[in-house]
This record gives sequence, structure tokens and C-alpha cells, in this order.
Amino acid sequence: MSRLQANLQKLAGYDPAAAAALAVALEAPEADPSDPVAEASVKRARSGALSLEVRARESGQGMWLHSRFDPVREADQQVQSLAMDPEVEAVIVLGGGLLHLADSLVRARPDLAGLMVVDASARVTRLALERRDLGSLCEGRVVSLCVGTDAQALIPQLQSFLERFVEGRVTVVLHSASWGLAQDFYQGVEGAIRSAIQAISIGLESHRTLARLEQTNLLANLCAYVRGAGGNALLGAEGSLAGRPAFLVGAGPSLAKNMHLLSQAESVGGVVICDATCLRLLVSEGIRPALVCAIDPLEVTRSYVQGIEADRLPVLAAIASTAPALVGAFPDQRRLFARSHQVLLSALEPDLGAHLAVEPADTVGHFMFDLAHGWGCDPLVLVGQDLAFSDGRTHGAGVDSAWGGRVEDLKVELVDVPRFDGEGNVPTTPNFAANIASYEQRIVRLVSAGVAVLNATEGGALIRGAESCGLEQALGRLPAADLDPAAAVMHRVCQQETSSAGARASRAGDRVDSLADCLEAWAGRVDRVVAEGAAGRLDDQAGTLLLEVLGAGLVEDALPGLGIRYIRHLRRKDVSRELKLEAVEALGPGLSEAARDLAPRLREAAQSIIASIG
Repeated sequence: MSRLQANLQKLAGYDPAAAAALAVALEAPEADPSDPVAEASVKRARSGALSLEVRARESGQGMWLHSRFDPVREADQQVQSLAMDPEVEAVIVLGGGLLHLADSLVRARPDLAGLMVVDASARVTRLALERRDLGSLCEGRVVSLCVGTDAQALIPQLQSFLERFVEGRVTVVLHSASWGLAQDFYQGVEGAIRSAIQAISIGLESHRTLARLEQTNLLANLCAYVRGAGGNALLGAEGSLAGRPAFLVGAGPSLAKNMHLLSQAESVGGVVICDATCLRLLVSEGIRPALVCAIDPLEVTRSYVQGIEADRLPVLAAIASTAPALVGAFPDQRRLFARSHQVLLSALEPDLGAHLAVEPADTVGHFMFDLAHGWGCDPLVLVGQDLAFSDGRTHGAGVDSAWGGRVEDLKVELVDVPRFDGEGNVPTTPNFAANIASYEQRIVRLVSAGVAVLNATEGGALIRGAESCGLEQALGRLPAADLDPAAAVMHRVCQQETSSAGARASRAGDRVDSLADCLEAWAGRVDRVVAEGAAGRLDDQAGTLLLEVLGAGLVEDALPGLGIRYIRHLRRKDVSRELKLEAVEALGPGLSEAARDLAPRLREAAQSIIASIG
């Protein structure tokens, strides 16, 4: 194994997707005309350390990226001049070179938990990984390297790195010689970092403020969750959607351009899946989606289906924390539930029924995407998913949404992202910019598995990895198919599942009631453990259930630093035992009180489930 391969293997231990992307970028750097370095040569400095001489592509001028005399001393002097705050947990270095600056940072701060290096030059980064071992950098910390000249394309990796650390404890350090080679790029990366941090903060705040509501909704929806169909039912032979094209319809400003063409989806065996926000508009235009999706916990979403006759409602796909008012607007035989990362439901499966597991979704668009992929649909065609504001509005004409309207009225700082056609930029919110990045991460995985993703929105933001085309063009490329309409398949499967709901309800009611007993017992155990000052004796099962089921709801009452850190790890599904125990000690009696508060609500839900059998 070469040194380059060994270093890539070390990086893959922290972020396999990022390491794979780096490996691709480093395959043939000399063939990349966007690389700001046309030529690079590793040379010995007077001190004996390695230095690097390069020729800039744009100017043709030669320069040294590190000192010709003592590059190690040069890096040490820069780090000493930083006077870095001892509370900083991680550093992002803009411009890596041969990584002397990164080495110096780690020598000065061996306690750093994270180090990320961003370089515009694949040529330079390859030389660095061929000439040195990353062992000293990687030991005891998260390390990530990324390369490219498109700052927006780096948002997924930036966000993945930043989510690991408490807000305000990450700093950015510039390597001045590298900065001079690609100043516009590095300025773009600084903007991308700000956008990623803002999006993470918005997501965490949303999670924090909605945690209690989502738990309340989940309990209110338990009976519907048990009686409705599980997404796994559509994986069976009769309900299979595998190989069918899925048209994933959002409520973006461009929807009006081509939504009339969705009436042709049935002729190619297509599955039209829409966001609840635009359902009423589609129905008014004679478009009958096979599935409408909703994950929003807010009661206002009930208005999205008002005025639609019951027999014209499609099947609803939701998660357990979706607003009960919206779920209740659909009869049992037109409800289908998927399971996101909700530990309470995990503790009750499989007694609640077999539900298709999907990733925690940032938006309903991601939820639609994950459902269609989970069912084996191919290709996935995005329609009305602008994720940006090209026409001065946040949503399509005729769409009633709980937020938005005119872009000029938004009370949020906008950022620019590339237009869908690559011709200039278009404004969007930092949250949408992060959502674009989440799409791109999903698309990379799907395309590598041979699944096609087409962006037929015809407006809004560029979504890398998806092939941009018009909806008419996308439909024209698909062969005609004489298949049962997808809506009929959905209805048939949901009716079959509903007919067997009685047996599930009996088992589920008993299981929910049993969990209530467990919560009360574990609450007593937590009280004893905390009183004795021996939190380390808390067993994993009690810790997992009480902290993950209740912790998100209690975070408003916890210490701010601990609460944010806990939620970040919870969202990443990597809560350590040490963090659980720290949370138990910080929350103290509040944790057991919340468990005792939840137990009777679970019993009430159990009674409703059992009563539904009759």
C-alpha cells in the first residue's frame, strides 16, 4: 500500500464519504484546468524540512508556498501569533500546502478535537499525502481534508465537520501563501462556513424548540401509527414500486412552469409524490398524486388539505411526529407511516408494525426522496424543488404556505448559490443552502449505486449530481409502461394493511403499557443513582431510553452548552456513554420527573390503541 493510500485509509476512518471524494479528486490532478497550481515541486529547505515551489496557473509566476529556509519555524511563528482561545475545540485551515501549519497547530494544541484542511489545489494536496504520514495529525482527533475550487460544493463536508463541535468553539486559520493563489475561492469557503454554521444553528434551534411538540404529537399519533400502513408493505410483490420513475414535487416558484405535464406520469408508470404544501394546487389543476408527504409538526399544516373532498385525497405518508390535525384529516386506509430516528418508536418495534426506516429528514423534500429510493424507484425526478428564489417569491403561485411569500419580506440574511443552469447565482436562505448540500450527499450515494436523479425543476438552485433537464425532456426519455396506476397500488396496500390492524393494535397496546412501567422503574433508578453520586452505574438501556427519549424534550431546561452538545450528537446518532452520564448528572431529578410525566401519557395512548380494536 502506498503512503497516499494509507493516508486516505486513515481519513476514511472519520468520514468515509469525504475520503472517497478526496480520492477521486486526487486521481489525476494534472488534468484539472481549474487547479490554481500549474506546476509544483517538493524541495528541501535549508533547515532540511520539505518545502514547496509552485507556478501559479493564472499569472504563470513562480512562488514558494513555505519558507525556503525553515518552513517548520515559519508555521510555528504563525501559530504563536494567533493567541488562540483555549476554549477552541477545532480548527479549519484554509490552504494546506505540505501541512506544516496543520502540524504546528497540533503541536501547540495537542488537545484539539478536530482539524479540517481545505485546499484549492489537488496537485498540492496529493504531493502532501505522498510525502508524509498523517498519523500524528489523526491521533486522538477528527481530521478531514477536502479539495476543490467550488466553495459551495464543500458545504456538505463543512457541515459534517462543524456539527461535531459546540457552536463558537471552531476557528479558521489562513495559510497566507495558499490564499494568494486562490483568494476568491478561500473567501467563498469563509462564506460557506458562515452559511453552514448558520444552518446548523437554525436546525438545532428548531430541534430544541419543537422537541416537546414532536413528543406530544408522537403520543397523539400512536394509535394512527399502529393502524396505518407501514412503508415496508410497498416492498412486497403486489405493492412493489421498484423500477418505476418517481416524480418528487415541491412547492417552489418554478412549479407553475411544468406541473401540467405531471398528468403524463401515469403513462410511463410514474409515481407522483408531492409535498402537502402544494397538494391543493395540484388537485385544482387535475393532477392526482399517488402520495402526499408531510413531516411538519405544526397544526397549521391542516389547512393544506382543507377544501379537498375526502375521496380525492391521496395516501398520506408521514412520520409519527407529523401534526395530528393533518394526520387526522386522512382515514386509516389512506395513511402510511415511515420511521425516522425516534428512539421511543425503536423501543416499541416490531409490535407497532413494520415501518420503513428513513434518515432524519431536514425537509419534506428529503423525506420524499428517501421514501422513493427506499421503495426502489428509478429514476428520481425533482419537480418544483427550487430551494432558491429566482422569481422574487419563496413558493409557487397559488401555494398556501405557513411561511414565506415575497423574498423581500423575509427576515433572514440571504446567500447566493449557483443557478440551476450554471449561469450566475440565485439568492436563497442559509437553511436552503444546507438542504441543497444534503440533497447532494444523498445523490452521490444513489448515483454511485446506479440510480439516476434528474432535476426537472427548470428553475432555482443547481443541485450537483442531478442531471438538469426539462420535465418534458425527462418524460420523453422514459418508456411507456402499462402498469397499475401508482395511486391504485398505494390504496390497495394501505387497505390490506388496515385490515390486519387489529392484531397489531393488541400487541402494540400491551407493549406501550409495558414501556410506561419501565419508565417509572427507570426513573426510580435514576433518582437513586443521582442521590448516591454514582452516575457511572447507570446501565445502558436505562440511559438510552431516558436520555434519548426524554433528553431532547428536556434540553430547554439543561445547561445551554450541554444541551446543544447533546442534541448535536443525538442528531448524528453518536451519543457516547460519557455524554449520557454527564446529561443524567446535569438534569438530575428533572429527568426522572419527565419520565414519570410521560408514563401516564403512554398508558393513555395504550388505552386508545386497544380501544380501536373494537
